[in-house]
Amino acid sequence: MSDDGAQGQQNYTLSMTTDGKEAINKPGGLDMKSVATWDANKLVVNTKLQFQGSDVAIKTSWSMSDDGKTLTESAHLESPMGETDQTMIFEKQEGGATAVAAMKPAAAAPSAGGAKPNYSGTWKLNVAKSDFGPIPGPDTRTDVIEHNDPALKVNTAQDGAQGKQEYTLNMSTDGKEMTNTPGGLEVKSIGAWEANNLVINVKLKFQDNDVAAKTTWLLSDDGKTLTQNQHLTTPMGELDQKMVFEKQ
Repeated sequence: MSDDGAQGQQNYTLSMTTDGKEAINKPGGLDMKSVATWDANKLVVNTKLQFQGSDVAIKTSWSMSDDGKTLTESAHLESPMGETDQTMIFEKQEGGATAVAAMKPAAAAPSAGGAKPNYSGTWKLNVAKSDFGPIPGPDTRTDVIEHNDPALKVNTAQDGAQGKQEYTLNMSTDGKEMTNTPGGLEVKSIGAWEANNLVINVKLKFQDNDVAAKTTWLLSDDGKTLTQNQHLTTPMGELDQKMVFEKQ
């Protein structure tokens, strides 16, 4: 296999069987384990590997066109940064197997290097689908987001056990540190893209204690659900929270 792109030219060979036997390959020094089996007339390849210390799982379905000239590989990737889908379309070249296949992304399929999502809109928190762990969450919350990349502005209005709160956060998605002061707190945030997911790292002091939060924003394929997975680090320990917003 040969490809060329932002990461430079790469040439590697993968050897597998289609009978469910695990195959191990080491492209570029990676330890890649694959199991390929038939599902009707489609070949399904499940691959596991570690990339930069993180576990990555890929399920790829190979389907051939009736005329044998187009091979479509639909892949679903799972990593600590979230999940994403990719589609690669190969066109058979004249001269048989020795020719390098032409690869192009499917028009409707998102890819790791494709257009970044836009979060603009009014988002209402679905409390039932959210998980705040041991910390009580709000009874209601609505975020109004204005996203003109890299500028990101979030107006929040919520009500709950801690009373009504309204505040605005101005952030950036290009790695620039931004400072906000909601409720008198000094909140420093750095937002950056990881693949097609926005990751925001926040630091603040609460009751003289240092608190850090890392939040990953995941937008559903239909653009109607925004999930924010948050990992908090405090002097009392660490915890995870999940907030699920639905577009209004």
